[in-house]
Amino acid sequence: MKKSGMNIWIFAVLLVTGLVFSQTPDTLWANHYGGGLWDYAYDVRSTDDGGFITAGLSNSYISGSIELMMYLVKTNGDGDMLWYKVIGREYSDRGYSIQITADGGYIITGSSEANAGSDALDVYLVRTDSNGDTLWTRTYGGSLKDEGECVVVTEDQGYMIAGYTYSYGAGDKDFYLIRTDSSGDTLWTKTYGGSGDDLAWSVAVVPDGGFIVSGRTKSYGAGSWDVWLLRIDADGEMIWNKTYGGGSWDSGLEVQCTPDGGFIVHGYTMSFGAGNTDYYLLKTDASGNLLWSRTYGGSHYDNGTCIEQLPGGGYLLGGYTKSFGDTDGDFWIIRTDANGDSLWSQIYGGSGIEALNGMDLTLDGGYILAGKTRSYGSSSSVWLLRIEQDLTGIDESEYAQSIPSGLALSPVTPNPVLSHMAFDLNTMVSGQADVSVYDLSGRRVAIIHSGQLTEGTHSFMWTVPQTVASGTYIVRASCATLSAAQRIAVIR
Repeated sequence: MKKSGMNIWIFAVLLVTGLVFSQTPDTLWANHYGGGLWDYAYDVRSTDDGGFITAGLSNSYISGSIELMMYLVKTNGDGDMLWYKVIGREYSDRGYSIQITADGGYIITGSSEANAGSDALDVYLVRTDSNGDTLWTRTYGGSLKDEGECVVVTEDQGYMIAGYTYSYGAGDKDFYLIRTDSSGDTLWTKTYGGSGDDLAWSVAVVPDGGFIVSGRTKSYGAGSWDVWLLRIDADGEMIWNKTYGGGSWDSGLEVQCTPDGGFIVHGYTMSFGAGNTDYYLLKTDASGNLLWSRTYGGSHYDNGTCIEQLPGGGYLLGGYTKSFGDTDGDFWIIRTDANGDSLWSQIYGGSGIEALNGMDLTLDGGYILAGKTRSYGSSSSVWLLRIEQDLTGIDESEYAQSIPSGLALSPVTPNPVLSHMAFDLNTMVSGQADVSVYDLSGRRVAIIHSGQLTEGTHSFMWTVPQTVASGTYIVRASCATLSAAQRIAVIR
């Protein structure tokens, strides 16, 4: 949590200047975690205590015939490790995607080796409590290689897993979708693909029902690989599918729903751009029709892996670059506006190999970046970087409207809100306070805080209940005789 004096000073400067900020935010800290061998992070989430949870793999804390285990690291907001867990079966297991559940626990998907030294893998789903202790595990798949790349929480508090399968389907590999209930029991499975390789990397819940899935295909499209986007209903029946790309390799590694009902896809391309591979950003309408695309990169390999939507309609793109910084590979983030035009970019790394695999927004409107490093720590370590609040494109005169009253809400992030949101409340008085969410009819749909608040800055996070539908809402805060409010958009 920030010191109140610092925030008040910032607000005072903004009152005088009224500037729209566009500078690169500073790094607050960078920490590495792991033992003496190989430790990676593939995904990261901000937690409601202001800290962070990462999921990945490790072979630093294993013995016997086990080669790898799923690896969770929990830190506080300053990057100090609170605990770590290694989770797995008898042989080799990996964690690729993590989400926070309604009770504050975690759901993780990845892969699990069926036999020592075997190429056979199962999709692996692990449910833990808030301390990382395993509540249950499930495996899905056949006799060959099947992996889970992404998991999301569904409206009924079950789970949707996206990945690929060798065991089933029409081709060498096919998109593999598994929908489960809250206990991990299978509701249905579906495969999608043709005679070539088709791999799903990401899935998102669509607000009006069903799911959107992104990945790459060799079965369809114009090139060796193309970005493949599938829109399916709640039962897995295909509504439409689209391919994007050129004559070479193109892949969509993450997809998200956008407030206009369309989709944003981030990945990499060899068909377009400046070098061997470039970041590849595509915006579509609700039917998958391409509205625009952008590439970012230099003359070497630049692979996009993750994306975050930001207040004001812009995007943060993440991945790694060999074109800039150290040529072995560095973290690379790019901040764009709503049209995909670059506003700034930043590189992080040392003399070894760094790869950014996942990121999330922080409670204060900054960013947490997660991946691996060979510049710091052991042979390969989990690497977390916390980036300060990003004021790019935000007209801070918005703050000024509520500062004279002595109460101010920072911009909610992310906005639109998909599953959870975070914001700061700055108050220059102490007293009884209420922070709630209202619909446009004035009905209160959630109480975020009710009780005493002291003078200063207080951070809050709200996880959107499944009973709250898509739409426009008001976050309203009051303390003593003061009040402040702002609009948010919820996308389900």
